[in-house]
Amino acid sequence: YEPGHFKDKDDVSLTGLRLGRVIKEGFVLTVEPGCYFNPYLIDKWCSHPIHSKMVNEAVLRSLIPVGGIRIEDDVLITRDGCRVLNDIPRSVEDIEAYMQGRIDWIPGKGKVPVA
Repeated sequence: YEPGHFKDKDDVSLTGLRLGRVIKEGFVLTVEPGCYFNPYLIDKWCSHPIHSKMVNEAVLRSLIPVGGIRIEDDVLITRDGCRVLNDIPRSVEDIEAYMQGRIDWIPGKGKVPVA
């Protein structure tokens, strides 16, 4: 990803891609999708005559204290695709329960209620 936004719809900003080689079976890669709430970029979008129509400014600004979220996956490249190696909470419900201390997460077993 490129922090902020792409310059235009045809610019996917791959200059920062960290893996500049052919992906082969047996490789383990990290996939790191994220969403970040950058006050400078939020100000820029909310003051733009076109972009400001596409965002709910109040909701967006309420998320600034969160900072952002990134859920990383370690992925094994296989002959016919890939396999996610992580065993972590994935659903919104499980992530929130884990963060609130209502469940624990044990690799290989999944969620376990906190006693």
